[in-house]
Amino acid sequence: MSIRINLLAGSKIAEELRRRDPVKRAIFFGAFLVVFALVWSSSLQLEVIISRKELARVQAEITTRTNEYQTVLVSQRKVTDIRSKLDALQQLTNARLLHGNYLNALQMAPWTACSWCG
Repeated sequence: MSIRINLLAGSKIAEELRRRDPVKRAIFFGAFLVVFALVWSSSLQLEVIISRKELARVQAEITTRTNEYQTVLVSQRKVTDIRSKLDALQQLTNARLLHGNYLNALQMAPWTACSWCG
């Protein structure tokens, strides 16, 4: 039985320790955390940009609707005014029609009354 001596065992152990170096792992983990923080920050910034665009769109829509609302209010006031004038004209027409016979009688009354005077 022969005894084998591995002269490279010490260098293999040193190489293995170098590969499993905790400082190296900490650097990789720290770099990963920095990259993750940058990606997360970028996603938040993108959400802010999208939200600002949405806010600008909604504000423009509100402004448009406000202008349309003011136009509708002005039109409603005009319609109400025109309807009140139309109702007044209708009442005047009805009064004229109803009182027309009486006014005609009054108009003819002095001629008939003066026929015996004259």
